[in-house]
Amino acid sequence: MSTPTSTDVVPVVVKDAWYSKINWTQVITIAFTLATYAGAVVPKELEPAIMTAVTAIGGVLTIIFRTWFNPTVTPQSVGKK
Repeated sequence: MSTPTSTDVVPVVVKDAWYSKINWTQVITIAFTLATYAGAVVPKELEPAIMTAVTAIGGVLTIIFRTWFNPTVTPQSVGKK
């Protein structure tokens, strides 16, 4: 296996960030976090467990999507306008 150099060219699909599974995973994680702290009907003793679960699930999904299910890049990640 060769080591990539700055002259290697790899074709990738460029898509808008709006369609990013990773971005949407993080948006949903943030929404659950804000809902929990902003007055969603959650017993106070369950808040830490819910927040831990939401954070862990969001993080694991982000890793899975980024590692195995992300054959594309966004224009911002490659500097394309």
